[in-house]
Amino acid sequence: MREIDRKEIEIEKLIPHPDLKRELNDKSAINMVQSAKERIEQDVIVRPKGDYFEILDGHLRVQSLRENGFTKVMCSIRECSDLEALFLGFKLNVVRQDMEPMHMVRVLKASMIEYYKEHPNAQRWGGNKTEQTEDSFTSFVCKTTGISPFVIRQLIRLDDNLDEETKQMVASGKKISENKIPIEMADVLTRVDDNDVRKKIRDTALEKSLTTPEVSELVMEWKNGDDIDNIINIEDWKRHYIKTKYLIGDLLKSLDSDLFGSMPIIKKEDMARYFDKLEMKMEKARGKLGLV
Repeated sequence: MREIDRKEIEIEKLIPHPDLKRELNDKSAINMVQSAKERIEQDVIVRPKGDYFEILDGHLRVQSLRENGFTKVMCSIRECSDLEALFLGFKLNVVRQDMEPMHMVRVLKASMIEYYKEHPNAQRWGGNKTEQTEDSFTSFVCKTTGISPFVIRQLIRLDDNLDEETKQMVASGKKISENKIPIEMADVLTRVDDNDVRKKIRDTALEKSLTTPEVSELVMEWKNGDDIDNIINIEDWKRHYIKTKYLIGDLLKSLDSDLFGSMPIIKKEDMARYFDKLEMKMEKARGKLGLV
């Protein structure tokens, strides 16, 4: 791939890439466009496409400039294959952390098609650690974008195991927000192979703003044979217990680290005893609720 020219191009001559395009209502647009009358200095990256130029990076910038009355934008024109085009746009968005998880999956799947055209004998999409050969698609993605194999496999799980409705709710970040669930929570939901149960857990998480550990606890109890409706209908003190359980667990781990090793305020033995009492009380409560 190489830059063959750099010049201002009429915005009407720019067309979006079908797999890389994004909409201005993305959250990232708020940070990207500071003022309606402020030109964005970074070049838009494009490649020739017939009489037009296809945008590889800068879809939001172009849309913002167009909606604010600009007619031209400075562009870096690249000569590249379909696969190179996909991964250039993909890599730049990953570096900026601008691309949502399921959009990443869409680009990866489009890239996969182009990759196997060029490497027909390469290993297929996915696989575990022992299967990552030099010519595998996963290895190619990792080397090209810097994304870890764990993230690639996580994205594969989301695409393979979630229903379409849930996929549309997956977002970057660590917490639930605006009817969106974080990618780590979505990954927990991939363990649920019953669509109805998955949707009940997902909707409960959204309604009550559950954390990923809380959702993980619900999934674990369901997989252990508990009825999902009984699990969801447990009183708020149960959720408080779960939070306390993970809080204490994290604290105990911290006490084992060098950072907290010199703290004399809390004895591990005392915390362990308190933790055991909570477990005993929880078992008693579960018995009264008929959940054992």
